[in-house]
Amino acid sequence: MTTKENVLDYLEKRKGQPVSGGFMARELGVSRNAVWKAINSLRKEGHEISGGSGIGYTLSEESDLLSEAGIGGHLRKRTDLLVFESIDSTNNEAKRLAIGSPKTPLLIVSGEQTQGRGRLGRTFYSPADTGLYMSFLLKPAIKMSEASFLTIAASVAVTKAIENVTGITCGIKWVNDIYVGDKKVCGILTEAVAGIESGNLDYVIVGIGVNCHPASFPPEAGSNPGYIKEGTPRNLLAAEIANEFLPLVESMDKESILDYYRDHCIVIGKSIRIFKQGAGEQAENGASATAIGIDDSGRLIVKYPDGSTSHLSSGEISVREART
Repeated sequence: MTTKENVLDYLEKRKGQPVSGGFMARELGVSRNAVWKAINSLRKEGHEISGGSGIGYTLSEESDLLSEAGIGGHLRKRTDLLVFESIDSTNNEAKRLAIGSPKTPLLIVSGEQTQGRGRLGRTFYSPADTGLYMSFLLKPAIKMSEASFLTIAASVAVTKAIENVTGITCGIKWVNDIYVGDKKVCGILTEAVAGIESGNLDYVIVGIGVNCHPASFPPEAGSNPGYIKEGTPRNLLAAEIANEFLPLVESMDKESILDYYRDHCIVIGKSIRIFKQGAGEQAENGASATAIGIDDSGRLIVKYPDGSTSHLSSGEISVREART
């Protein structure tokens, strides 16, 4: 790491505490002038560092600029990590990197996306400074047919991470949206990279976009976007999502993952309308039904007015408001 990166890492580990420039210089094996230059450079980038010579430097506990040091210091397991101030799409970057046979798992994080994408080709609104946009590039030992299960695991991981960091309990709207109350705060997009000739699964990319702080959402962001809460620490949240998600990928303990998913699924027992179903699904798009459960493959079990049932493997649903 560069001196600037080492200084930031040092301050991140002592966030909110004053650190002597001279002591830091000795610890890092650099000159005091090098520390001073690094501090000035970090301040220009937007890191909230107070103090100076004689009184020590303090990285504010409210400082929320995404960084490798800020995220890496909270990771429980060594993970290759790339952090950007802005990028077209973290999923796009994962695809570009997949060409070069990178080490996995790889976590890519950005504070802004200029071409963020959601499911079904939608735009995912990804403004600077208010959200957390991240993608995992994985090479799990699973079949192509199981790749979609990683979306369920990611939903569980994000829900757990938000509660760990903020104490807020979230709900999961099948299949991949995270809600706080009646507001969507997170979307997940899973994409597979497969060999054209072999058809084998080469990589899986799991993209996660979280609305952390208040933002002005445009009409294309949907009718019910929300955010977790003002002051949500994005570095810590990014690390905690990785801390929860990567062990789930390693274990692929479907039973425990589905137990948690079912407990937090907010559509079970609700009247729904079904849209944009996957290939081979039986009901007409726009059909009314009641969500009655999640099967062992993560499919949504629905019951139609005529009493027939179906297991939906993909698509989109809306929850119908109760009439009074």
